[in-house]
Amino acid sequence: PGVGQKLLDLYPDYRIFCFHGDLGAGKTTLIKEIISKKDNVKKDVIVSPTFVYCNLYETCAHFDLYRLKNPQEFTFMGFDELFDTHLCLIEWPERLVELPQKRIDVFIEHETQNTRRIMYEKST
Repeated sequence: PGVGQKLLDLYPDYRIFCFHGDLGAGKTTLIKEIISKKDNVKKDVIVSPTFVYCNLYETCAHFDLYRLKNPQEFTFMGFDELFDTHLCLIEWPERLVELPQKRIDVFIEHETQNTRRIMYEKST
C-alpha cells in the first residue's frame, strides 16, 4: 500500500492528521491519496482548499491553512467542530495556536526532485 493507506492502517483511531512541509513538498498529494482511499473519491476531483480553507468529503475534511490570517478565524468558522465528526487532514497546522492533543504529525521533506522523506509521529 501507499503511504496514505499505511497511515490509515496504522492509526485507525486517530481523527486528526497534521501535515508539515515546505510549499511543494507533497502534502496535498498525500492527502489526495488518503481521501481517495477513505471516501472512494477520484484523485483528480480532490483539490487543495487554498482559498476556502476547507473542503468536505463524506468522512474527510481537508484543510489548507496557509492563508489563515489568525487562529481565531478557524474557530469562528466552526471548523474545530469537524474534529469530532470527520477525519481531519490539515495542511499548515502551525497556523493554529492549539491543536488537538490526540493527533498524528506527518513531516514531508524533499530529498530529490522526485523523492520525499516522510516521517510521522503520534501525539497523545
